[in-house]
Amino acid sequence: MKFKNPKYIIFIIVASVVMIAVVMYISGVFNLKSENSSANKNSDQTNVLAETENKNDTDDITSGDDKEAEVTGNKDLDENKHEEGTGDSEEVNLETEEAFAEENWIVESPVKIIDNSPEFEVEMALCYDNENKAFVILDYYYDGVSRSREYSSGNIPFLKQVEDTDDYIQSAGYTIQEATLNGKLAKLYFFVKKKNNSSNELFCLYVIDLKNGDVKEIYIGEGTELSPLKFSKDKKMAAFCYTSNKGGPVPDSMLQILDCSSDRWYIVEGKTPLGNRIGQEGVPDKHYSYKMLSWKSDTEISLMEISYMKADQDSAGITPEEIEVIYDVSANLIKYPEGYDSRGVKIVVEKEPEEPQDSPPMMALKNFYKLINNEEYNKAYDLLDEKFRLNAFKMFGSFEISKNEIDVEYFSEIAAATGIFKSLQIKEIKKEETEGSVSKIYYIQSVNLEDGSNPLELSLVATLSMVGEEWKITALDDWTEPANTQPNN
Repeated sequence: MKFKNPKYIIFIIVASVVMIAVVMYISGVFNLKSENSSANKNSDQTNVLAETENKNDTDDITSGDDKEAEVTGNKDLDENKHEEGTGDSEEVNLETEEAFAEENWIVESPVKIIDNSPEFEVEMALCYDNENKAFVILDYYYDGVSRSREYSSGNIPFLKQVEDTDDYIQSAGYTIQEATLNGKLAKLYFFVKKKNNSSNELFCLYVIDLKNGDVKEIYIGEGTELSPLKFSKDKKMAAFCYTSNKGGPVPDSMLQILDCSSDRWYIVEGKTPLGNRIGQEGVPDKHYSYKMLSWKSDTEISLMEISYMKADQDSAGITPEEIEVIYDVSANLIKYPEGYDSRGVKIVVEKEPEEPQDSPPMMALKNFYKLINNEEYNKAYDLLDEKFRLNAFKMFGSFEISKNEIDVEYFSEIAAATGIFKSLQIKEIKKEETEGSVSKIYYIQSVNLEDGSNPLELSLVATLSMVGEEWKITALDDWTEPANTQPNN
């Protein structure tokens, strides 16, 4: 048979040896992998505990001085930094580490997020560990990716002010009450506060850039009545104010206006960066401060202007003047309401003394003269009573005439021919006497008899009577003014 051929026998022996070697190799690899897997798992657990124990010994890293520090959270757990080939063990280790850390927290005080949005879903809390060290935890989304960060007092130096105090547990909810989200610029602003005494509080304003997690300290102050941070309509500016009790008879309201893009100040403590009062110079002898009310537009904010005379600053019980104004930040211009000038001084309008109102008889007499001057003789004639008589102008001759003796045409002819009523006017009223339905008016009449001549003045007395519901002239007589007669104004 062909199997008895030595070549075939050798081939079968070699193939058998190779197959046995392959089986033994495969079996050894699986046993080795199992042993290594167990060893690695124990090593990972050991590393988790070691990292947790060493966590508090790690120095926090800051950049620049405290006033302008820009620091990154000391725990950046962005999910997008996990590599795809790490397997499940890294996730298990992460959860184990967080669970171990949370077991050592003795305080976790949630922070209210103002203007939160589904895009960011910001969650924030102030925590204390079992060594009374304060830190902030922050969870949010940015660009659709979940972010988790932790900030200690190395990142937020003002937290040192609230560490190692007896009432830190009770005051945790006061220390950071709320944070305000600027969704347009992806920034989170918040105050860290500490009660200084019964009336004042220390506070510090911080901002966290949600794009990279950097935190920045931008203002430290002391006072009372700290207002919430409010954004302009376009979110490019923010403002707040507080009351300072340092000096002066009236506490100053400290206005702060921030450029949110650069986190630099437009207005600090009610003044420009050069130290000038906002807006115009105002009244040199006045002291001014401003309280924030609300934003009206992208650049205009409503303020309450509080002012008092510097000469009164040592007086007790001083009452300051308060005016609601509009401040245009971009133009550094204060707009005062109607009734005030550009300096904020109230405009006082002096009223002219009102002329005494004419009595009905006086109005009838003046109307008669007006109609005569307008050559409306028919209407003037109607103002004469049926019993009218004229017993005046005797200097021109002796004559007396009654209404019964004339008609409108004759009246017009007399007026045109003699010029008696030409440029006729009442120059001055001397007195008026009215009893019941009869009134006597004493006056000086002025008339130009010729063009260019000096006016001729005549003293007359007009008698008027109430006829029906109107006053009519019943007589015109010459009158000689007594020496002691005083004008009746």
